Parts: sequence; structure tokens; C-alpha cells
Amino acid sequence: MDYTTEKKAREITSRPTDQYYKDRVPYGRATVVGAVTGIIVALYLLLVEFLTPEGAGSFIKMAKYLIIAPIFYTALKSYKAKIPTGKIFKRGIVYGATMSAVTALVTFGLAVVFQLIFPDVEYSQFLRDVDTAGETIVFDWMVLFETFVFSMIVTFIILQGLKDRAKPE
Repeated sequence: MDYTTEKKAREITSRPTDQYYKDRVPYGRATVVGAVTGIIVALYLLLVEFLTPEGAGSFIKMAKYLIIAPIFYTALKSYKAKIPTGKIFKRGIVYGATMSAVTALVTFGLAVVFQLIFPDVEYSQFLRDVDTAGETIVFDWMVLFETFVFSMIVTFIILQGLKDRAKPE
């Protein structure tokens, strides 16, 4: 076999196949779902800050996670239908991590924007009022991290229910 024939043979075998594309995690879709979820969560937090009295219970603010769970469940269930049997857990964790990271970043970004637009609105945490700009930034970072961590926990719980009973490949 000469050099050109060998080179063409290598090119043909190295091209991505349909299976290659089927095996990839759709980061674009996970990013869109995460962004939409982040917008909904940020708007919920803004609404809670406007409508709840001072010192309202933490449960009302933590209920934002009740918004995340059904959206993530729907997205992960839809993703499961498109991939081969036995592969949902490994790929679902990556898909969920992408959704979680985007949700947390969008929620954080919108929290900062809302506080610039409405300076009197403060995302208080743990019934503690925000007094300085430094505390505002710290509380916004807390919202980012708690949103990411809880979204990953929700993803893990959902994937436990969605994973196939067959032995994974």
C-alpha cells in the first residue's frame, strides 16, 4: 500500500460516524435549559424579595429548588430517550452539570443586575439583612454556589430514578 492510499484509508476511518454524534452530550441544549432555568429562578427570587415581608421564612427562598427539579427532570428524561440503553447515568451527570453550572451563573448574573437596577432589593440569606456592597457580593456568590450544589444533588437524585436496570456498558 502506498502513502496516498494509506492516508485516504486513515481519513475514512477517522471520520466521525453517526454513532459518534449520537454518543456526544448535547451541551448546547443543556446550556439553553440551564439559562431558562436560571432566568426563572432569578425572577422568582426577585418576586420573593418584592412580595414577602421583612424576615420572611427561609423556606420561601429555598422553594426556588422546587422550580429547578421538574425542569431538570423533564430535560434529563428527554435526553434519556435519545441515547443508547445503559448510558444515561454517565452522560446525564455531564448534562446535569452543564445545566447546573449555567443555571447558577445566570442566577448569579441576574441577581447582580437586579441589585444594580433595584438598589433597595437585597437577596438576604438566612434571615440576615445585607448592609454593605461587600455583603451583597458575598450573598450573590452564596446564591451561585448553593444553586450549583443543589442542582447537582437534584440531578443525581433524578438520575438514580432514570438509570436503566440493565448493567451499564
